Amino acid sequence: MKKNKSKAIHKLLYTSLSLILIFTLSPLKSEATIFSVNDFLTKNEGDSLSATEFNEVIGTLKGITRDDNNTIGDFSDDKWGFGVASPSSRIDFAGDVTATNYYGSGENLSGLPWTKTPTHIYTLNRAGVGSSTLAQDLVHLNTASGYPDATALRIEGDYPAIRIQEKDQAPNGNWELTAFNQDLYITKANNDYSSLDVIMTFLPNGNVGIGNASPDQKLKVNGNIYVSSSSDICIDGGNCLSSVSNGGNSENGNIYWGNNSGADSTNEAENNTAIGNSSLENNQSGDENVVIGYMAANGKDNGSEIIDRAVILGAYAGDDLKTSHENILIGHSAGSLIQNGSRNIVIGANQEVAQKNGNDQLNIAGIIHGDLSSGRIGINEDSPSYTLDVDGTIRGDNVSPSDASLKTNIQNLDSPKILEKVLKLEGKKYNWKKTPEANPEYGFIAQEVEVIFPEVVSTDDEGIKSLNYQKMIPLLLEAIKAQQAEIELLKS
Repeated sequence: MKKNKSKAIHKLLYTSLSLILIFTLSPLKSEATIFSVNDFLTKNEGDSLSATEFNEVIGTLKGITRDDNNTIGDFSDDKWGFGVASPSSRIDFAGDVTATNYYGSGENLSGLPWTKTPTHIYTLNRAGVGSSTLAQDLVHLNTASGYPDATALRIEGDYPAIRIQEKDQAPNGNWELTAFNQDLYITKANNDYSSLDVIMTFLPNGNVGIGNASPDQKLKVNGNIYVSSSSDICIDGGNCLSSVSNGGNSENGNIYWGNNSGADSTNEAENNTAIGNSSLENNQSGDENVVIGYMAANGKDNGSEIIDRAVILGAYAGDDLKTSHENILIGHSAGSLIQNGSRNIVIGANQEVAQKNGNDQLNIAGIIHGDLSSGRIGINEDSPSYTLDVDGTIRGDNVSPSDASLKTNIQNLDSPKILEKVLKLEGKKYNWKKTPEANPEYGFIAQEVEVIFPEVVSTDDEGIKSLNYQKMIPLLLEAIKAQQAEIELLKS
């Protein structure tokens, strides 16, 4: 009686379960089933439910299938499908899967956008692609601090870095973007990353280094900077340097800046600096020049110009130079007529020298001229004949030192004898040949004085004699004293 009662209870439970499944889940499929709900209701307590039976009843209700030979009570090798008629995996979903958490290695997950194995897709804030050995937190997606609507990609660690290695190109294919002490570095690494060559550096203060790990300026470069001929380097306010030469040979220490600057230079030209369009344009093999200015030391297509060790500053300065050495030309068009001359110095706009092929000529502002080979300087004198040749009046203080401490072998003059010699001198009135129309001057003829007082006359290398009038003063004074003595004697 109790056994029949138990069966009745179980029968009632089965019936209730079937009714719950029928009325709470989705409608049954319209297709015919092998195992019907009535069959399910006839199951006794302890009876098994095969996969086929499960699929026909539960799967029919909600699209859930089970593919295995085991019974419903044994799940060790079951394959469960959700929206899949023949599941091929332990759990097989047709559609999206949403989960609040995920645990485990995930090594056997499939159907994801990437399929390279072995790999960790996402494990405890660590991610790897192509590697399952993760020593640090590599990728962390998080909302950026202070920016709730932004998403940040953060790479965290003691030495966070992004490494890029070109396949089969080690050690030359290794690059690294590294952060250290708040600085950011782009580096080139050797094969085992035991050493890094700094390519670029970015500091928190905005300083940038190229080839420099510690830039102390906004931009600090170790190495050369090349600017193409179509570009400029400009300073705030629109002040731009002219474009870099499109023809100059910038090797061998040469710096050419400006269109056609150093355009005809060859590999023989070394250590030249030329700034300005067409500056030093036709110099082919000259060395160590410093030239600044439009058309400065241009050469005017004179041929194979060789300009050496010149300093030329100013537009058109020395623009007709051919073969020359060590000229210094400063000023607009200064020395523009010089061709083959060397060691000339010209300072001043539009100033020239007397001979375009001459050497060692000096012209400063058209006032000071000189012959540097002889050491003669002229003031308002184009062709000085003396160490200092002045055409004009000289004014100065203490121009003739006469302190006793500077002299030795001091003797008194024999006034009567000096008077006798002075009486032989003849004063003259004359004009200089170079200024024949000027007012006449008074003086002596040096050749006449030399016969009487040779000590006061000198002769230069060209045979020109000069008279030192200052030395004549004591002689004339003693002559006056002697003559006065005679007058006093006659009076007595």
